[in-house]
This record gives sequence, C-alpha cells and structure tokens, in this order.
Amino acid sequence: MLAVKLNLESYEYDVHSLVKSFFPEEMVKVLTPLTKEETYKSVLEQAGINEEKDVPLEIKIEEEGAVIFLRRGTKDNWAEESNVRNEHHWEYYEEEGKFKDGFKRFLYRVLSNELGKELPWGNLTGIRPTKLAYGMLEKGCSDEEIAAFLKKSHYVSDEKIDLSIDIAKREMALLSDVHYEEGYSLYIGIPFCPTTCLYCSFTSYPIAGYRKLVEDYIDCVIREMEYVSQKYKHKILDSVYIGGGTPTTLEAGQLDRMISHLKELFDFSTVKEFTVEAGRADS
Repeated sequence: MLAVKLNLESYEYDVHSLVKSFFPEEMVKVLTPLTKEETYKSVLEQAGINEEKDVPLEIKIEEEGAVIFLRRGTKDNWAEESNVRNEHHWEYYEEEGKFKDGFKRFLYRVLSNELGKELPWGNLTGIRPTKLAYGMLEKGCSDEEIAAFLKKSHYVSDEKIDLSIDIAKREMALLSDVHYEEGYSLYIGIPFCPTTCLYCSFTSYPIAGYRKLVEDYIDCVIREMEYVSQKYKHKILDSVYIGGGTPTTLEAGQLDRMISHLKELFDFSTVKEFTVEAGRADS
C-alpha cells in the first residue's frame, strides 16, 4: 500500500488518480484532514509506517502554490530525500480550475522526474481525452495547435495526441448528422445487476433479491415506450442506449421481449447508434 498525505480534501480525487496512474499495481490511499482517525491508523499500519511524519508522499497546497515532500523509503528508485518547491515548477492562478490544472502539472512533473517514467496520457485523469481535442476542433484550432496544447498542458505523448485528434474528427463527422433541433435520443434504464459494485452510484439492485419484479418492470418500460413513441412521433430518433444497472442481467427472453417492442414502436431507420451496456463479465 502507498499512503499519501494531503492537506486539502478537495484535491483528493486528482491526487489519487494521478498517483495511481504511476503506481497501477499499488493500493493508493490518500489521507486528508477529513479521514477518520481509525482509518488513518489502519492505513499507516497497512503501509508499514510507524509515525505520521514518515508518510512517503506528502502534499501541502497553499494560497501561493504547493510543496511536495518525497521521503526516504518511498520506492527504491525515488530520491533519498526530496523537498520540491512550487515556485520552480508552477505558477499561481486565481481561477480555481486553472490553479488545479497548474497543480496537476506540478505533481506530474515531480513524479515523472523522480520515477524516471512518463505516462502515455500524461496527467489526464477522469476525462475523455478526445473531449479536449474535439472542443478545440469546434473552435477552429488546427491539428498543430491541439497537439501543442495537449503536450504543453498535459504532457500527452505524440502517439496519444495523434489518436485523440483522429478520434475527435471521427466523432465530429458522426455528430454532424445528428438532428439537434428536431431529433432526440432514447435512454432505457434497467436497474438490476448480478450484484451491486461497492463504487456504484447508479440506481442498481441485485437481481437475486428482485427477480420476481423484473417482468413487471419490463411491462412498465414497454408502457412508457408506448407513451414516448406517440409523444415524439413528429421528431427524429438519432440514438438508443439501454443502460443500468446491467441490462444483460435480464434473461435472453426478457431482453428480446423489450427490444422487440422497442423496434415495433420506434422508427429505427434514422438511428445511428444502438447500444446495450454489458459492463459485467458475469452477465
């Protein structure tokens, strides 16, 4: 386990995501002022740390910037003792978003330099990389301008920059035919899963405990389809997404009944994307 000490809980997600990217096989735990005392002690114990001052990676974020402490024993190839100050690495921005972007660049550079390792996607975490490229294409930016931005601001590799721009252009071509004014997209939610994952924040119920309700639920979905198909009969259907939960938790016959009604009630001749989410290998 790798323990990280952080003084601002609002940066916990960013710190965890980036550190985890450098240590994909490690269990990374970020300790903040909001971490419960018993949890704090447990993490230190699991990480083999006797005292709080020995936490191998400590980050202090202040108004004028940040300080990162890398202490002896973090990893074999980390500096024996390093205290890297922000003024040599990143600038202060008043706007919170830009301040956080600056911090993530700083943290990436420190970890990259200490570990002698670069990540293909640089410091990008929690975002579809093509979203940045797509947004810049919409503004009329050239490939060269997009590449320069991704490299300078996020340290993305040349290979991934080329991939991002290529995919963004494909997305743009596909979306150029979407009917933004006179069209619509359809989402059908199936709130059942084999089991509920611990990290899940969606509406989801373990199928074993609700199996008797599934047929009734599908009946209700079909009635709603009937209503929506009439309500939107003068509009163009662009895409259909069956999500959840895990739609493939349904038995084959149940899924067939639902999709058969779907295709009977809606005109699929204009549909450009039809997706059924199947995110669980056990379904």
